[in-house]
Amino acid sequence: MQLRYLLASCIAATQTVFAWDMNAWHGTECGAAGGAEGYEVADYTSTGCFNFDMEDGYRIHSVKAVFSDSKYKITIYPKSDCEAETLWPGIELTTETCTVFKEWTTDEVIYSYKVTAV
Repeated sequence: MQLRYLLASCIAATQTVFAWDMNAWHGTECGAAGGAEGYEVADYTSTGCFNFDMEDGYRIHSVKAVFSDSKYKITIYPKSDCEAETLWPGIELTTETCTVFKEWTTDEVIYSYKVTAV
């Protein structure tokens, strides 16, 4: 009986889908203190480049992502379509950490992010 339970547990563990979540805010803090939330993705498994919605999220200054760093790498960019700039080639996120982009001026914001499978 215990062997059957152990086998069923192992099979269930191998079928787990590792997803990532991301929240982004217009303010320079994550959470309620960051003001209006401009972007939310939950339980997503796709990889690639994603642009923040230009209508709702073009003033994104702070992001927080939750992901398995053994499965994904997430990098934020100052331009759309995950284009890097000479002075800011992109910042790799750390899971469950608020990353704030508040550089030279308030016009510098996060426009896109890239999710890569590791």
